[in-house]
Amino acid sequence: MANASGADYWWTIAPWADAYAAGVTPYNKVVLLVGSAAILACLTIAAVFVLTEASAAQLQADRAAARTMQALGDDLMIEVREQQDALDDYILAGDPTALARYRQAVMDEAGAAAEISAVSAGLAGVADALAGVDAENDNWRATIAGPAIAALQSGSHTAVTEAIQIRIKDQETSQFVSSELLVQIDSAGADLDARSDALNRFRVQATGLGVAVELIAACLSLWFVRRYGQSVARDARRRASASAERIEIMASLRKLQTHESPEATAAVIAEALHCLPGVDVACVFECTSEATIALAIVGLAGFPTQSGDALSRQDGRYLQDRTNDGPWAERWVLPPEPTADFTAMAALGLKSWAMAPVHVKGELVAMIGVITTDEDQAAHMVEDLPAVSEFASVAQAILAPALVARRQRTVSRQRITALIEANAFRPVFQPVVELATGRTVGFEALTRFNDGSPPDLAFAAAVECGMGIRLELATLEVALQDARRLPPDTWLSLNVSPDLLGKGGGTLAGMLSVRTCPVVLEVTEHDAIDAYGPLREAMARLGPDVTLAVDDAGAGVANFNHLVELRPDFLKIDVGLVRGVDLDPGRQAVVAGLVHFAGRTGCQVIAEGIETEAERAMVTQLGVTLGQGYLLARPAPVETWSIDTTHVGLSKLRFRQVAPLSKSFGASRLPQLGSLPPITH
Repeated sequence: MANASGADYWWTIAPWADAYAAGVTPYNKVVLLVGSAAILACLTIAAVFVLTEASAAQLQADRAAARTMQALGDDLMIEVREQQDALDDYILAGDPTALARYRQAVMDEAGAAAEISAVSAGLAGVADALAGVDAENDNWRATIAGPAIAALQSGSHTAVTEAIQIRIKDQETSQFVSSELLVQIDSAGADLDARSDALNRFRVQATGLGVAVELIAACLSLWFVRRYGQSVARDARRRASASAERIEIMASLRKLQTHESPEATAAVIAEALHCLPGVDVACVFECTSEATIALAIVGLAGFPTQSGDALSRQDGRYLQDRTNDGPWAERWVLPPEPTADFTAMAALGLKSWAMAPVHVKGELVAMIGVITTDEDQAAHMVEDLPAVSEFASVAQAILAPALVARRQRTVSRQRITALIEANAFRPVFQPVVELATGRTVGFEALTRFNDGSPPDLAFAAAVECGMGIRLELATLEVALQDARRLPPDTWLSLNVSPDLLGKGGGTLAGMLSVRTCPVVLEVTEHDAIDAYGPLREAMARLGPDVTLAVDDAGAGVANFNHLVELRPDFLKIDVGLVRGVDLDPGRQAVVAGLVHFAGRTGCQVIAEGIETEAERAMVTQLGVTLGQGYLLARPAPVETWSIDTTHVGLSKLRFRQVAPLSKSFGASRLPQLGSLPPITH
């Protein structure tokens, strides 16, 4: 189905199909997993760098603090020595300047110690060493410097000598304590160097690990793509091509017309469904309350249900109940108590199926279904469900009307059959009156249905469902039986269709063979007649006292051929021309024309539907000799017109010979008829 529209659609759907196929292909799930691992490795490396960057920043701050403490420690040692030197100078010389320098050195030492304390947080050992220096200095001032200064200020030579001796003994101890602080500061610096080296090693290791994971993921992805990439591409192309094919099928379905039967239309739909990728069986079912019938089945050989088959009641009810709520798709699973058809389906290896309903005014009239034996296609059956639903919508447009019409015909056939079998109808008879004298010359048999159905609609429904002739024969038979009780020397007019004359002529002839009076067969001008020759021949076979009338003359101008070709004995003017004829010159002209035609062709004219004296007077003036209508007499059962309620006594009416048709009809003259008194109402 490749054409311009399919190609255009390919370019529209191909990118979507590629992405779709890549997302659902099982092989790409592995590729996706590998790719996720690579992404996770990258995120891990990034997190490591973020964390180590914070550690590196803290390390830099600690290294700066260590360098600051290194300088402050040196300054502290200078101040400690300055104290000792100033104290020594003061003890030896008693110089007040040296005492002032000593006191300044004490203050400077306290400041340096405070600065070291401010920057030593987090550096192990430095704070303890500083506290030891402070404690030693406090002890030195309390035990050495304080007594020495006090001895010098007292002026006691002995006290000064003792202070000098104590100071000399303390010199090594003070130097040792001060050196310990420097050792601790150097140790803190070494720790910082070790931390820096460890941090750098961690960064290198994390970076190497991430790179290795990325390389592995890349290699695996390349391997999978190389191994399965062509399969993925083929699957994508297949799905895109299938989608384009599906669009083409739908476009062709929308152009379809209803075929001669629902089965033929269903077969076209099923063939188109079967073209969808992976569809092994396509089916169209008709749904009624009594049965589920396969209109068309296309697909696997050996499928248990074929076109025309009815599903078992259990299977049909299951499918109708399941589908009535809307489209569905599911894995095919053998039920716990399967029917023979389901068991046969299981043997064919069915994997999945989908159904969509065709509704008309909320009623399920048909189902569209697809079945697959392909495991891969079974996984995508839900995705193909929109296509099945689209087919159902097309079926609703081209198939459902025929199904509904057939269902209505079935109902009509059942109704007409029941009506015939129960004789749920009765004949009534309306007199045909000679307008000049008022005497009754004939009766037209009409049918009334017990349920009050309008006769024209009832007969039309019977024709629509193929039972028109059967209903006609049934009503004619009853009318002929009752007509035996009509007054003698009158004729009986029966309405018949051209189909009955042509196709049921033999049966009609048998019914008319037992007639007790002359018969006039009325054919309406509205009825289409394809060939007049067979109709004339059928009339000839019925006998000389069966004549022809054309009913509703003037109502169908296109069918004036009836008058020309059939050359009837009677021409019945349509009620639409008679109604108000006294007030309408146009109607008068048409009636006058028909009367002129009748005079030239040798037939009599009957005016139907006369309801007023003015109408009767006008048609009589225009040359019409016979009439019917409520003014003259209403249709009534045969008992109203039976011989015991009428009397004979007027001149007789003769059926005139119709010379041009004498050979066809086989009659030169109809028997004379008696007369009846005028009909009153």
